[in-house]
Amino acid sequence: MVKLAVAPIIGLAGILLLFAPKPQSIKQESSFLYANPIISKAILGNLTPFVADFAWLESTKIGELGKGGTANVNKDEIQTAFLTIATLDPSFYHAISYGASFLSTVPKEKEAAYLIIDRGLSLRPNDFQLQYLKLITEVTSEKPDKKMIKELAVSVFANPEFKGVFGAMKVDDFLLEILAFAGDEDAKKEELKKELEWLYKNTSDKNKKALIAAKLKELN
Repeated sequence: MVKLAVAPIIGLAGILLLFAPKPQSIKQESSFLYANPIISKAILGNLTPFVADFAWLESTKIGELGKGGTANVNKDEIQTAFLTIATLDPSFYHAISYGASFLSTVPKEKEAAYLIIDRGLSLRPNDFQLQYLKLITEVTSEKPDKKMIKELAVSVFANPEFKGVFGAMKVDDFLLEILAFAGDEDAKKEELKKELEWLYKNTSDKNKKALIAAKLKELN
């Protein structure tokens, strides 16, 4: 009985040793896990979240490879590592957020950050946390795309899984302010009213409807 109980543990350890990358393998992009994340996911099956944890621990060491500080870290290595994590476990929000935030702020590679977020969204299209992460990345970028901001804000607000709170922060008002910011400068008020009216019609949540109605009343 003991041998039977130990066998799965030994098997799991063997798989992790096979797939878990080392920092140098990330640098050389020779690791099977990093080079073929979709194939790795298919092979690993239900074990992918465990391997994603190992990949996350190893990927945080990439900073040690940069000579002269984080500004010199190879962005391609970061992108490859976190694309893999997003593929293996798209629900691993904290790791995806770390990689995307690093790329968008240190080397200022916004598009590389979106590749990671979009990989997660391709596997979890209704994940409002990833939608919100993309929204914040765009809002805080050097040249924010207002059309994209508006689309993302509406998408997050209308998401049935979004309850007006992100982590410990209530962000309903913040999202509505973002919609106002993204509106056309010459017709911001009318643009915002249209967006709010659309949201009111397409939102079933009573609390959200009350908040939108209050905002519409302020604008009239």
